[in-house]
Amino acid sequence: MAAVRLLLDVSTPQKAWQGIDPERMELLCVVTPHWAAAFAAHGFGVGLASNARLARDWRAADIEPAEGALPQVLEALARALPYTGRDLGALLAVELADESGSAECVLVTAALRGCARPPGAAARRATDTVV
Repeated sequence: MAAVRLLLDVSTPQKAWQGIDPERMELLCVVTPHWAAAFAAHGFGVGLASNARLARDWRAADIEPAEGALPQVLEALARALPYTGRDLGALLAVELADESGSAECVLVTAALRGCARPPGAAARRATDTVV
């Protein structure tokens, strides 16, 4: 089964002290479920990893890609808060270091900042696509 893991980055400003941008967070919370539902409708197993904290939990969202996981992904996105537990670089490093993962990764972010690529990303660089 083909699978997709959505990587949601909710840290919109460069620095945490710069605050939260509610409009960007709302955009991310509209775009990400759309992509999740579209992939699931096309037969992909869908998962989610994010640096967003979850309401009533305060853990970061981390759902392995699987067939039938769309309701879990949508629930996690509905509970997403704009407070990050780790930066985008750490999230990418964990995902790219997982050699056992068979899912394609789709990064959903409001802004591509000048963050350094994590180690091991050079091998996957040839397949990177920005939409």
